[in-house]
Formats: sequence, C-alpha cells, structure tokens
Amino acid sequence: VKKFEDRTGVKVSPAPTPWLDKGAEKRHASELEAPGLYGDIAASPLMANLYSARATRPDQMVCTLRLARRIHRWTKYDDRRLIRCLGYLRYSAGLKLSGSLSTRDRQTAVLRVWPDADLAGDPSEDAKSTGGEWVEIASLESDRSMPLHWSSAKQTFTADSTTFAEVGQLHRSIKESALPIGILLEFLMERDV
Repeated sequence: VKKFEDRTGVKVSPAPTPWLDKGAEKRHASELEAPGLYGDIAASPLMANLYSARATRPDQMVCTLRLARRIHRWTKYDDRRLIRCLGYLRYSAGLKLSGSLSTRDRQTAVLRVWPDADLAGDPSEDAKSTGGEWVEIASLESDRSMPLHWSSAKQTFTADSTTFAEVGQLHRSIKESALPIGILLEFLMERDV
C-alpha cells in the first residue's frame, strides 16, 4: 500500500471490506468506459497481494483475482476498486492465519473440506461463477484445526443456479484437493483418514 501511495501520491484510507457498495457502479457509471490512471502500474500491487493471498491471507483472493482479470482493459472504475482493495489491506493488515493441533490429535484427526461458490459473481465480466475451497485437518476431540489448503478460481462452466455452481465446486474440491490430500495424510499418519 505504501509503495502504491509513494508512486501515485494517492492517500489510501482504511476500508472494512475490499468491495465497493452496491450502488457505486450506478453512481460512477461514467467511469466504466473511461481509461484508468493506474492500469500501467496496477499489476504490481495486485501481484504482490496475490502472493500474500496464496501464502497466508485467503480473504484477499477473490478481490485481487477479479481486479487482475481487468489489467488489459483498465478503467477509472477499476482505479476506484483498486484503491478500495488496497484500503482493505491497510485495514486488515493485522489479521493472521493461525491453526494448532496436538500430538494427541494424531489418531482422531480428520480432513475437512469446505467448498463454496457464487452464481455469476462478477456479472460485469461474464456469467461464470467463482468457486473456492478451504481444506483443514481438524481434531475430533477438541476445537483445534490446521489449515492445509485454500483456493479460489473462476469455474470453467456456466452454472444456471447457485446449487449447480456449488455442486460443481464440491466435485472439483473432492477431485483436486480432498482425495490427494487425504491419500497423503493416510500415508503419513499410517491410518485411514
């Protein structure tokens, strides 16, 4: 955020969410087609943030990926969205991803997979849904758990309902995450997971 501020001279105010309010697009309709000011430099803060999102901050993934898709056709409205996203980074800088397990959990730990999807979550782009997942190993005897994996990606098909988008993400999560991670855990823990 500081690097962006130094480069542009723009003061980024903290924001409690990375999203503009629902009426922003209507209020700023003239900005939807106007060329943006930060299109040439937007990739730098977005890719730095994407690294952070993939490493330790899954809450930043969707907003970052949606803005990154706009790099080749950046508008003034995207400038506004970028500043809001950076404001969220400033606001949430103290958040930490944490987890804990005990050696006592070795015999009872289970793999938990939490898939989710929206229905055409970015309608300004296309009709594709965004799917995501959270995978953790968790204790059955306590509230301890440890994050193992998370992801967010645009789905490769067009869903005609939220249920269809969710089932599609469930399939992807089981196939690409739950089964491979489960097999590895069974090998490492020498028991069924």
